[in-house]
Amino acid sequence: MWSINESLKTYMEFRANRNSGTTLTLDQAFSTASDGNPQTNYRERPPISTANETLFPYEIASNYTRDLTKWEIEKQNEELLGHNTLVIKGIKNHRDFQSFRFWVDKDTGILIKYETYKANGDIVDYLHPTKLEVNVPIDTKLFTPDLEGYVPNSRDKEKVIIDPRENEVVPVAGTKSSSEIEDVYNLMKSDMPFLYGFNHSDLQLISASYETFKEYKIGYLYYILDPDNDHNSSQMLSVRVHHKDSYVRKIGDFEIVGDTTVSPFQLNEIKWKGTSLKETDGEWVHLTGQKGDYIYDVVSQHISLDETKDFLKGFKEAH
Repeated sequence: MWSINESLKTYMEFRANRNSGTTLTLDQAFSTASDGNPQTNYRERPPISTANETLFPYEIASNYTRDLTKWEIEKQNEELLGHNTLVIKGIKNHRDFQSFRFWVDKDTGILIKYETYKANGDIVDYLHPTKLEVNVPIDTKLFTPDLEGYVPNSRDKEKVIIDPRENEVVPVAGTKSSSEIEDVYNLMKSDMPFLYGFNHSDLQLISASYETFKEYKIGYLYYILDPDNDHNSSQMLSVRVHHKDSYVRKIGDFEIVGDTTVSPFQLNEIKWKGTSLKETDGEWVHLTGQKGDYIYDVVSQHISLDETKDFLKGFKEAH
């Protein structure tokens, strides 16, 4: 297997452990956290990237069928591409669609076909394959990537150099607990007159943290796009705010650099620029805005650039 970074022109090669893997019961997969919110425990998935969505549709199944009252079996047997499928239909209160239909191969569990629909029945998203062959011989050379112009990503072997300024970053407050987030957020609003946050009914604040570097204050807010309010969505918005002269720690999402440049624009007195990266399972967008002396980083996961811009219309002073 290869993991290729198009923007950095690097790659990593690894071999899957075919012997690893566990099974989960429904009670183990779907449980309730200590704060009373529902949570999903994911088992190991085969290392087949976005092909997981159909060949091993574990996450889709948990996202769409967790609530047994919101879906039903429409047909027990329907022939599709030479396979006998189970047809499931249900409702899903999503930003872009309201219902769905799945065609699942009864022999393998493969999600052969799916469609999502608007309230009026128009198709929003779909998978309409032309062929499905299972356990047939293949030429593995067809799946070997052309690595000319790419270099190995040896970061795992290199010595990690820690910026000495890391030691000057001091945590002040932070939580992921739903019962404490409001208190931390109110403290941030009180101490950070430059703080901005999202105000949208479909966005739920799931984490807030506050730290300092010397005399500078740095804030982090994490939102989930969760119209169903089931805490089972992969669509997220991450926010970091800080003074332009402050050091900030290198944190995963905020280090993302896409392969497409976003044209500069201005919303709510903030001037924005950034990049986007389209993947099979969704789009990543990293936007950096500036207003006066303050920097606003917004990273969206599995939310399109247009949707991110729509949400930014409600990105305003948190006071």
